[in-house]
Amino acid sequence: LKGLARVPEHTEYICKYIALYLIKATWAKLPAALKGLARVGAVDCEKDGARCQKEGATGYPTIMLYKAGGRGSVKFEGEPTAKALHDFVVEHLPAEVTNLRTPKHLADFKEGPCAKASSGCCAILLTDKYDTSPLYKTLSVTHSPTLAFGEARASNQKLGAELGVSTFPTLVVVCGKKVTPYDGEMKAAPLNDFLSKYSKKGKGKAH
Repeated sequence: LKGLARVPEHTEYICKYIALYLIKATWAKLPAALKGLARVGAVDCEKDGARCQKEGATGYPTIMLYKAGGRGSVKFEGEPTAKALHDFVVEHLPAEVTNLRTPKHLADFKEGPCAKASSGCCAILLTDKYDTSPLYKTLSVTHSPTLAFGEARASNQKLGAELGVSTFPTLVVVCGKKVTPYDGEMKAAPLNDFLSKYSKKGKGKAH
């Protein structure tokens, strides 16, 4: 496990401050469990005591979640089981997602956040779920502010018709009047690749 050199700007980062002998199998398995949601690291406080002191790691292990985009940090409290750590990260994921319920919401979103995004584009997920998924939250933070993110939940047929979508879930990118559907797997890596084609166009314009 590599130490914490710096907190990534657009990625959640969960870090464990430890004495080296306290590293356990649970932590070693955590990167796979949080793939696409957060990066995982560790700092050996026997070798880097100054950093641990700076981060307030006075006991071992101390587990901190650093929120993307400079949104602060949260200390984990409790028994560090794999499930508890996964749930902790998911609970504290920030999101930049607008809930779209009506055609007016969609029109306002396209004329507002979508048009104002530095790429001039927005991603809209039409889903059969009632809550924003951890993955979509992470994608929204990763690609903001170059892309705006919206979501129509509970198989919203009216908004589906507006965007030419009849199956759920479907992700589309809207750039002006052009609507481009995503036709790949709903997994972190291919979704990031798809959205990056649009978000990279706006990076030079982002403030």
